[in-house]
Amino acid sequence: MNFDVGDKKQSEVENKSRFLSLSKQLSDQKLWDLTKEKAQQERNLALEVIDLLREVRSRRLHLKRGYSSFHQYCVQELKYDDGEAHRKIKTLELTTQVPETIKSLEEGSLTLTTASQIQNFFETQSKNNKSYSKIEKLELVSKLENQSKRQIEKTLATIAPEVIQATEKLRYVSETNLKLELIIDEKLYKKLERLRELTSHKNKSFKDVIESLVDEAISKKDPLLKQTKNYGSKSSSLEKSSLQEKAFPEKLDGLKKTANSKSQESEIKETGELEETQSPRSKQIQSEKSRYILVSIKNQVWVKANSQCTYIDPITKNRCSSKNYLQIEHIKPFSQGGLTELSNLTLLCTNHNRLAAIETFGKEKMEKYLKIPLSN
Repeated sequence: MNFDVGDKKQSEVENKSRFLSLSKQLSDQKLWDLTKEKAQQERNLALEVIDLLREVRSRRLHLKRGYSSFHQYCVQELKYDDGEAHRKIKTLELTTQVPETIKSLEEGSLTLTTASQIQNFFETQSKNNKSYSKIEKLELVSKLENQSKRQIEKTLATIAPEVIQATEKLRYVSETNLKLELIIDEKLYKKLERLRELTSHKNKSFKDVIESLVDEAISKKDPLLKQTKNYGSKSSSLEKSSLQEKAFPEKLDGLKKTANSKSQESEIKETGELEETQSPRSKQIQSEKSRYILVSIKNQVWVKANSQCTYIDPITKNRCSSKNYLQIEHIKPFSQGGLTELSNLTLLCTNHNRLAAIETFGKEKMEKYLKIPLSN
């Protein structure tokens, strides 16, 4: 007999209700033993889930399905909240690096919370150029078993106080306002204070200083703003230059003949971008046969992609939502004859750029680049 989804949900509700009813009939000892048994099953199930997550991550299945990060996959696909997703991911990493911790998690001497806490410590220490061997990690984990979160925090703070202090916190205090807490050193504080003094006519507080700095940086860096500002003036001048080239093609030939190596080098910025000093047609010819991308073309790629990773899962049609760590890449690789032109350029986040490279060149060839961890 076939049941639809509604019948299945109704059956689950009835089973839960029946179980709750039976639990009230249990003796004290039976209730005690059964609760303990279920808690153990819960720990075992959590480890099974972590093992499955490990395999999903190993296959980069979350990237193929259009998620920008493993954390995003856990939150949006598996419906974990941010904290739960973070704990599972960090526990996954700790059990991968120190497999012996799996037994501690099974027995309950470590929890997902304390395991993730310890892994955060190791990662922060690594960023501070303090690495731990597997044996050293195991020794520290053994020392921290059966301790509460607060006890572990105190122990780790004794070992490396700067690790605990480095945490940033962000939370909403109203519908439109957030509270950001972070630790800065005295050197940065003095810089902020000096800038506030120099601009005190318009910046009365550190909030004003930060907002002013952010606005200035965005106006200089955001390709969408650049394209909007420059569209009117540049489009008319480009059209005029294009018409001139059609009427006087010998100008382009003259440019090629008179160019020398020194002038060519000066046309390339330190960032590897071709400067906007040549006529549009000559710049296009140079750019298409080079890895270097014209600034105007870069801006068009960002606008076309709406400042978002363009990867789309062919199965679910889910587009990656990442707007962080974006990189302009060739659709047909440059090494395989792909041209540096707008139609062959796209915007990808770091993780989907790596995925594309693996699918194009193979995992073995990309192995040395894959040693750099994927962002969570």
